[in-house]
Amino acid sequence: MSQWCVTAAILVAAVVMVVVGIVLPLVFPFVLNTKLDAILVLRQDSPNIDNFIKPPIAFQHGFYFFNVTNKDEILRGFKPMVVEVGPFFYYEFSEKTDIFWDDPKSTVSYRKNSTFYFVPHKSAGLSEDTLITTVNPIMLTLASLVEDMELTEAARAILEIYLWRFEMEPFITKPARELLFDGYEEPILRALSTYTKNPVHETGRFGYYYPKNQTKDVEIVVNTGAFNISDIMKLVAFDGHSSIEVWSEDRCNSMEGNLAAPFPRPITPERPIVMFSPALCRSIRFEFNGSVSMDKLQLYRYRVPYSLLAKTKENACYCTDEFTCRDSMAYLAPCRKGVPIMASYPHFYMGSEKDINSIKGLSPDEKKHETYLDVDPVTGMSLRAKKRVQINMPFRRFAELPALSKIQEVIFPILWMDQGIEAPKESTELLYARAVYPQVVLNAVCYTLIALGIVLCILTFIWILFRYRRRKPPGPAVAPPTHETSKNIEQQKPFLET
Repeated sequence: MSQWCVTAAILVAAVVMVVVGIVLPLVFPFVLNTKLDAILVLRQDSPNIDNFIKPPIAFQHGFYFFNVTNKDEILRGFKPMVVEVGPFFYYEFSEKTDIFWDDPKSTVSYRKNSTFYFVPHKSAGLSEDTLITTVNPIMLTLASLVEDMELTEAARAILEIYLWRFEMEPFITKPARELLFDGYEEPILRALSTYTKNPVHETGRFGYYYPKNQTKDVEIVVNTGAFNISDIMKLVAFDGHSSIEVWSEDRCNSMEGNLAAPFPRPITPERPIVMFSPALCRSIRFEFNGSVSMDKLQLYRYRVPYSLLAKTKENACYCTDEFTCRDSMAYLAPCRKGVPIMASYPHFYMGSEKDINSIKGLSPDEKKHETYLDVDPVTGMSLRAKKRVQINMPFRRFAELPALSKIQEVIFPILWMDQGIEAPKESTELLYARAVYPQVVLNAVCYTLIALGIVLCILTFIWILFRYRRRKPPGPAVAPPTHETSKNIEQQKPFLET
């Protein structure tokens, strides 16, 4: 009886092992996600609130200029020739200020203050005083605005007067520092500030990132994820607007997506990652491209698809000008108050051969010029990212600029930016130890429990079958032959042999 009790106990234990091995992996993700939610949610007392306010990791910026080498020939109708000069490398350290928590709405508003530091040893021997020859953006902008039919006659007349009053050349040569963050003197801007009422124009300086350095950005409102963790870091309002009104269709004016990581979980290959880019005034949909490794972690790589900036019916609402509506490019004048800036991939990567060949010196390369996100599928955090964007301007024969009457009309590249961030090794190791390694150990333990349970079940059934056969009662006994029986058999032998 005791042996059967032991057998039953072993069988029950084996079944429990199998059940635990199956159920535990189903329960653990729920427990892990609950803990992650508590860590990731934005609150004033959140464990990572200091990292939200002042990120410990610096953004890396590499700026590459397209230095014009044949400016005089260009004005006579020759193809533009450029040489890439860069990188001019900068670290960006940012801090959020003017923070306001609106708990009833599950939102937080803030303004970002960024400081950029030039890093000489990562700048290929270049200094901020390196001279760059490029197109004159102020001259091209004013000429474009004069031809803008949406402006009033009076506004166009004022612009024409200033174009003739201030002597400007189609090309300028300036130090890299002035073209980027410091700005260079442009008296016409101060003169126009009377009409534009723009405080930046009042300084009489222009730079592509002036006065971004050590200056507060516009107010941003994002969701904290307190009511629904899937909404964390979703953009709610930008510069006081909850939607944009610059494109021809409502779907193009929606501010859909996250402003930054963490992204909504679960992170799966079938589910794209959507972000809103204030610089492009549109949402960007990243698509899964495969798995990549980073230290001990396996990350999902998401890339910007070709369709994002393709000249298609889906993107027709972003095409406001026939000349600038091209593959791999986005015309940003509607969201830049008429300034004819065009964004593209570096070196017109993913663009048409016609545009690439229109400028001598371009060499698109997927590895150097693609934009991607490497996302941890467990936490939804982006641990490595590259954003590569190029600034261009339409170079056209404007009626108000006789100097450009013979040029080849092209999209002229000015500079491109290689912006990136990568989590340090200590952060990835900490993430692996706290979020990934427990799952690895749990899986190993559960597989072991299932295997042991199955083996014990098999051995137990074999033992039960063996014991059953040993205890089977024997058949009826056969009596040994008596003396009379033997005698009868002997008498019958001759008959049987016959």
